[in-house]
Amino acid sequence: TYQISIVSLPRDSYIPNPAYGTDAYDKLTHLGLSGIQNTLDGLNSYMGLGDTLNHYVIVNFTTFRTIIDALGGVDVDNPFAFDSDQFGPHYDFPEGTIHLDSEYALAYARERYHLPNGDFDRNLHQQLLMKAIIEKLTSASVVVHLESLLKSLDGQFLTDLSGDSIYAFAKMQLSENIS
Repeated sequence: TYQISIVSLPRDSYIPNPAYGTDAYDKLTHLGLSGIQNTLDGLNSYMGLGDTLNHYVIVNFTTFRTIIDALGGVDVDNPFAFDSDQFGPHYDFPEGTIHLDSEYALAYARERYHLPNGDFDRNLHQQLLMKAIIEKLTSASVVVHLESLLKSLDGQFLTDLSGDSIYAFAKMQLSENIS
């Protein structure tokens, strides 16, 4: 369908944990303690998706900053102004389109205490950042350099997708002019 769906589930969602049986509920974040496949299985089962979720990319904070730096930052349409001082220096995030470097992007993705709807707004911000990253990755200016970008990120994230698969997807996106 040439579509990517970005879905956020709060990390403390209480869902069945396949590792402990069909009636054993646990926090979503705990499913990963029994492996990545357990997380995929639990989410697929909980949302009635069969085996739709069958690939993954896992990043940590360092990798997140590295990706943002490699892209030269990202632009996000911030729905409301807020500030953050929980994760280091004081950051101001005005309403409207803002350019985020790696440090600002990480603070933007992590903040929840200064947001009107707490974790729900943090999930929204994470979705906005993922959308901005995907838009930048699939832009003509970046796709033509994607192979070197992927090489610079080699070993920085965990995925079951090969670099060739990621590159082929991006190349198809560009060659078929898919938005």
